Amino acid sequence: MRAGKARCIPLVDDNVDLREGLARMLAQEGVGRCSEAAGPQEALEAVRRELPELALVDLSPGTEEALHLVAELSARNIPVLV
Repeated sequence: MRAGKARCIPLVDDNVDLREGLARMLAQEGVGRCSEAAGPQEALEAVRRELPELALVDLSPGTEEALHLVAELSARNIPVLV
């Protein structure tokens, strides 16, 4: 991550347990702040409020919408881990 203010990392997955577990793990490692989104639309709304450092995206919740999210993030030069 870049030096300075830690930026948000959206965790996009329809599985709440997985999102919460990833958020805890990243927090323990001191990796930024995490926002959680159950789906692509919720994630896009969060990204429009605050530009993230990178995004972790599960493609299974509404694959077409998830692909649109990945394209939108890529267009904004935001790295995406799928």
